[in-house]
Amino acid sequence: MSPAELRGAEWVLASCPFELGGLPVALQLSTRTHADSAMTEWNAYFTTGVPHEAVTDLVVALNTAHCC
Repeated sequence: MSPAELRGAEWVLASCPFELGGLPVALQLSTRTHADSAMTEWNAYFTTGVPHEAVTDLVVALNTAHCC
């Protein structure tokens, strides 16, 4: 969770496994507009086959943009 509690990342493979397109989802990124809101503005799901560099680049871009 980010310090402002507006962005978060969760390893979901073991805790609550589900699939997208027949592939297991491993990581979920999410953002919300207000820290006191339980509703997320958007979610991004990554399967086990996505290169870690792609996930890292997205997280760095989100932190740089301060958009969420």
